[in-house]
Amino acid sequence: MDKEEILKKSREENEGIDGEYEESVLAEANRISIYVGSAVCVLLIIASRYLFHRYVAAFGGLFVLFSITASRDIMMFSRIKEKKHLVRAIIEIFWALLSAGMMVYLWMKGLY
Repeated sequence: MDKEEILKKSREENEGIDGEYEESVLAEANRISIYVGSAVCVLLIIASRYLFHRYVAAFGGLFVLFSITASRDIMMFSRIKEKKHLVRAIIEIFWALLSAGMMVYLWMKGLY
C-alpha cells in the first residue's frame, strides 16, 4: 500500500465521526432545552399566580411541553427498545394529562 491508499482508507473509516459527534451534541442540547423549558413553565405558573392572581396560560405551556417530550420518548422506545424511554413517556403522558385536566378545572371554575 502506498501513502495515498492509506490516506484514502483512513478518510473512509473516519467519515462518520463528525456526524456522530454532532448527533451527541444535539442530543445533549435537546435534554438541556427540555430542562430549561420545564423551568420556564414552572416560573410562568408561579409568576402568573402571584403577579396576576390568575394562572393565565401556564398549564397550556406545560401540556405542550410534556406532549413534546412524551412523543420524543415514545419514538426513542420504538426505535431503541430501551425500557427507560417507555417509563419516561408514561410519566410525561401522565403529567400532560394532569396539565390538561388542570386547564379544564380552572376554566370551569372561571379562573382561566
